[in-house]
Order: sequence, then structure tokens, then C-alpha cells
Amino acid sequence: MNRAEAFLLEFHRRHPGCTRIAFSAGASLETGESSYELLSSLANQDSVLDIGCGDGHLLSLLAKRPNHRHPVGVDFSPDELAAARQRHADLIVAQAKAQSLPFAPCTFSLAVSHFAFHLMANLHVVVDELARVLTPTGRFAAIIGGGPKLGDTFESFLELLSERRRDDTRVPSIGERRGRTEEGLVELFTSHKGFRNELQISDHYIDFGGTFDEVWTRLSTVYDLAYVSAEETLDLREAFRASVANEHASHIPCTMAIRRVIAHRARDT
Repeated sequence: MNRAEAFLLEFHRRHPGCTRIAFSAGASLETGESSYELLSSLANQDSVLDIGCGDGHLLSLLAKRPNHRHPVGVDFSPDELAAARQRHADLIVAQAKAQSLPFAPCTFSLAVSHFAFHLMANLHVVVDELARVLTPTGRFAAIIGGGPKLGDTFESFLELLSERRRDDTRVPSIGERRGRTEEGLVELFTSHKGFRNELQISDHYIDFGGTFDEVWTRLSTVYDLAYVSAEETLDLREAFRASVANEHASHIPCTMAIRRVIAHRARDT
């Protein structure tokens, strides 16, 4: 296990459900959908695999789709899976890594991944596994995390946080750069013989704002807070409160740029 994987396991042991907490109430400024709904809305009578399913929030949305076929979730965090089983006892989940999926070839017509794909190492192996477990006309869809909207309170929060991080306690490098950039994603999928030479990419701004307490709760799930002491976190909270003190509306905007990527499996030749 490398340092990044060890960090992720420990963080999600301490904060299971952190992604749901941050994004379940968010809404795309373009479509009004949450980042989860941008994936669940793609499922239509599909057999679905959720890779990096966390505490099962996306799986529960998929299970409510018309004519669903019992979506399956995998995650490599046992604590996230325990939370998923506790929250949704009827969900089908298993502990596994995306680089080694425990399924037969051509099992799923849709695979989805919410804020997980860009955290994975050895993405060429992940893409190999996706091509293997998807049907010849299947699809893979992922939500890729991005940065804050310029001038937004999320940007202000990250600036305040960076002032409190020490170089010797930084979060390890997680994932691969090509899993976050359009050029890298295109190279990963369109050059793979298992996928068609096309990639659908749409950019969205997700507003996961609210009251100050709601926004703070969502922002406090970021990985970079892992090495910030309790005292420094309290100081950060008050500094952030002061930075939004002039916001008189009950809804404080807090916006992240995200990307939805859809890759189409190539028909076997």
C-alpha cells in the first residue's frame, strides 16, 4: 500500500460519508442537478456498477431509477462500506479496488464514479478493467473534481487554509494528473482499443452553499484539513466567518467547478 492509499483509508475511517456530506445538497448552476444526479440520471434500465461508492448515496439514487437492476457498489474503504450497509441495508456492496474488479467480463452496461476516478493510481489499469467489465455497448461516466469558482467563498476558504498548512504535513499526492485534465482523459480513453474514439465532457459549477454552519460542515470534509490541528481549525473557522461577514443573504454561495466525463465502450471486433 502506498502513502496516498494509506492516507485515504485513514481519512475515510475518520470521516465516512464525507463526500455525501459535502455534495448531496449541491446543485449544478447549469442544470439544477446535484453532482450525484448528473450520474444517476444517465441510468435507464442499466446494470450499474458504482466504483468508489462511499457510503452508498449514489447507489441509493440509482436504486430508485425506473426498472433498475440492483446496482452494485465497490469501495476500498471498509469504513465507507460499513456506513453504506448501515444506511442502506438492501444495497449490494463489496470491498475492492478499481484496478482489480471482482466481476466477470461484460457484466455491467453502465459504470459510474463520483469524485473517485481522479484519486486513483495506475489509471491505465483502471481503464483496462472498465473495458473488461462493461458490455460492448456500455458506458463509463465519472464526476471529476475541480477547483473553486473565482471570487467565490470556496476560493477564500482555500486561501485561508493554505496559510495554515505546513510543508512537512501536506497531504500526499493523490491520483494522476491525467485523471484531472481534458487532455489526459482523452488520451486515456480514446487511445484504448476497448473504448470508442470519442469522449463526452461537460463542465458544471456546483453550488454547495447554504448558511455559514452548513457551508463550514461541507468544507470541513476537504482532505487538506487532515493535518490541521484542532486549534488551527477553530482559528480557520473564525477567519472564514470573518471573510463572509458581509454576506447578508441566508445562502452563502460556495461553488466548485466539476466535470462530467462519459466514455463509450467499443463494440468487440
